[in-house]
Amino acid sequence: MRLRSFLAALLPWLAVAPAWAQEAYVVNQGDGTVSVLSGEQSSPIATIPVGNAPDAIAITPDGSRLYVANLGDRTISVIDPGKRAVETTLHLNSAPTALAISPDGTRLFAADRALGVVTVLALPDHAVRGTLRPGTAPTALAVTPDGKRLYVANAGDKTVAVINIADLSLAKTIEIGTAPAAVAVTPDGRTAYVAASGDDRIVLIDTADNHPIGAITSGDRPSSFAIDAAAGLLYCADAGDGTVQAISLADRKVVATIAVGHDSAAIAITPRGSFVYAVNRGDQTVSVIATADRKVHATVPVGTRPISAVTGMSPPDAAHSVAEWLAVLLFAGGMAYVALDRLGRGRKRSVS
Repeated sequence: MRLRSFLAALLPWLAVAPAWAQEAYVVNQGDGTVSVLSGEQSSPIATIPVGNAPDAIAITPDGSRLYVANLGDRTISVIDPGKRAVETTLHLNSAPTALAISPDGTRLFAADRALGVVTVLALPDHAVRGTLRPGTAPTALAVTPDGKRLYVANAGDKTVAVINIADLSLAKTIEIGTAPAAVAVTPDGRTAYVAASGDDRIVLIDTADNHPIGAITSGDRPSSFAIDAAAGLLYCADAGDGTVQAISLADRKVVATIAVGHDSAAIAITPRGSFVYAVNRGDQTVSVIATADRKVHATVPVGTRPISAVTGMSPPDAAHSVAEWLAVLLFAGGMAYVALDRLGRGRKRSVS
């Protein structure tokens, strides 16, 4: 009984122990920065300088590093999210405009839209492992959950190229529609979604044999995707009409249309699925949508010409973490001492 009482008293203190925060990292192309957003807060909690004209961003599966593609100076900034600072800068022979990282965190793919090439780098040593030419104007990248294939949306020739990652060979080229601008693969790896931006529709691809299996009518100029696997939803940012659509993965129907800002160019969902961040390039803001009610809860001003975003989990502030955990441990130690002391006294009384 005393042990149960001790645990009951300890649990509330453990509940307030420092927790990891869900954050969004927004690339601002106009001023060469990354804005860091947290939850529904009304202003960025940090701003990280990167390279010239950053155009895309990706995060490693473990959340330990951010990679920012700097179109203007042909580099990639490697950021330590915990320190909120650039750790190193990678110099390329191409101008990166889209990024993707393999699920096992061992490969970084960087597309150059103008040159029509994708460079493959090993992680974490950043050695170049090869290049490939998937099509004209590769604009968006997505890796399957098993890490075996890379899907490349080629805006210039209205196709999606399917690449075998093992040998960087072309498995198939799929006709999609006008100006494919985004691609995403479901967590089960069975379906790829491609935004045919010029046709105002989303094309579905069966990844088993890589053929189109249907299409969904979207809003004006679909530009970016985020998948909420737990809720069974695909969120699509429509840049042309400033909306975000929530689409059921099961029946492919739009279940909600959410008004955000002007020219919603990118979208990202937090790891726990609590918030969707819509990047409004025309307003230089980010709309924070709570997935619980699918409403905008905050509009956050960011840098100049925001263009891309990812989300991740950030450890709590180090100074507060130490203080809070110390308090928890001291309390736990005190409770343990009291419990053992009382237990010892009880045994003495029973013996006498």
